[in-house]
Amino acid sequence: MMNLKKWNGLLTAFILLVSLIVTSLFPSVTFAAYLPKNSEKSNGASNMALIYTGYYNPDDYDGMKIGDYDKERFLPYVGYLNDKGVAEDYFFDTFLMLTAFSPYKGSLGRYYDWTAGSRPGTLQDWKWAMDRVFEKDIQLDGLEAAVEQVSGDLKDPGKKVNVYLTLPFPDPQSKDFGDFNGDGTVKNLESLDTRKALIRWYVDTMTARFEQQKYKHLRLRFSRIIILMKTLQWLV
Repeated sequence: MMNLKKWNGLLTAFILLVSLIVTSLFPSVTFAAYLPKNSEKSNGASNMALIYTGYYNPDDYDGMKIGDYDKERFLPYVGYLNDKGVAEDYFFDTFLMLTAFSPYKGSLGRYYDWTAGSRPGTLQDWKWAMDRVFEKDIQLDGLEAAVEQVSGDLKDPGKKVNVYLTLPFPDPQSKDFGDFNGDGTVKNLESLDTRKALIRWYVDTMTARFEQQKYKHLRLRFSRIIILMKTLQWLV
């Protein structure tokens, strides 16, 4: 009887042979899941950095505010720096600002009842997340300052980077969400029409706030708004 080692070797060789045949017959299938570099579908994004800007209790991280990104924290993401801290080239060209947690314990993704100390997200959580990316000198301000410095080092004053903002998940389980549109009624997100109205309000509000900042080096597009679910599960 053929021993197990020989059998495993033959099985591996067979799988490799099948893979080569499929690749040669259907070459496009191999790369079907990837966008090509500088694709219009990605608005020219080539290298994306995921930036965790949510609330992380400093008591759990030796007093560090790990969700705060100022210019100094952004610099090595924006540019390749030499030992003197001067940029010699660009690094990431796209930044996804992921605000996954609020200090008020409401879920910004889909709520699961087995998550200790959590509850469905409300307007209080959403507003905190919305304000978070516009805090002075950190987050978008920090990124703007970092691109300003790196583009100055590289004599490229017109440089812009792409920015993705995350939209919290409008969870139907949130039946006491709050009054987001000022009509005096507390919203129940069980209603699909209410969830659609909430999304429109969020996108309009965040876009207007972004434009008011008049960032010189940051570019936001509607396709850059992504719905946040749970642990990097996305609905587009």
